[in-house]
Amino acid sequence: MVRHPTARRTQRQAAPPDDVFVESVLESSVWAKQNVRLLTIATTVVLVLVAGFLYYRNYRSRLRDVAETQLTQIRTTLLAGNAALAISDLDSFLSRFGSTPTAVEARVLLARAHLENQEPQKAIDVISSQARDLQAPLGVQSAMLLADAYEAAVQEDRAVEVLLRVGTDAPFDYQRRLALETAARIRFEQGNAQAAVDLYDRILTDLPIESPERPVYQLRRAEAAAKLSTGSGG
Repeated sequence: MVRHPTARRTQRQAAPPDDVFVESVLESSVWAKQNVRLLTIATTVVLVLVAGFLYYRNYRSRLRDVAETQLTQIRTTLLAGNAALAISDLDSFLSRFGSTPTAVEARVLLARAHLENQEPQKAIDVISSQARDLQAPLGVQSAMLLADAYEAAVQEDRAVEVLLRVGTDAPFDYQRRLALETAARIRFEQGNAQAAVDLYDRILTDLPIESPERPVYQLRRAEAAAKLSTGSGG
């Protein structure tokens, strides 16, 4: 008698979940034994990376602390009027701590020290790149210092160029107002009374009516306008 083909089929029942788990554990154990060297290397690499990260983080933290302490000492030297010593100390400081956040302030101090030491071009070289980004920490302060350095180097037009950029793009009203006021002063001293009047008009346009500073700027504008009316400030 011929058996029906379906009689030969063996139906495998799904293994119970517990058996699947046990089988998976056994397979993992076998794989681990066969690849113990690879696992050892991988574990060592991970540990080295974690240890390196923790060391670097602690190192950077200690470096910042040391930098802040040294910069405080240099500030004292500069405030005491010893610009030459401050310059020497700041040059050394930036060589060692140039990658720390305190380097931004150190460049501001160094540029100021060069100005006090009658070295405007060196101040320009130090601060010009940092003065480009007005939104960065001390960006506006750096730009105003750059304008001072250009003026001291008898490059008034370059100074006004920087000041007008601050007067347009600085984040705060008082910063823009100070930059425009300084630019107006320079133009007036150059004999360009019309430019000074225009700059004072910009200030007065943005200044609230009730501001106690309005009479001061109105007086300065009137002075520039009077010079213009005499024909000596065109």
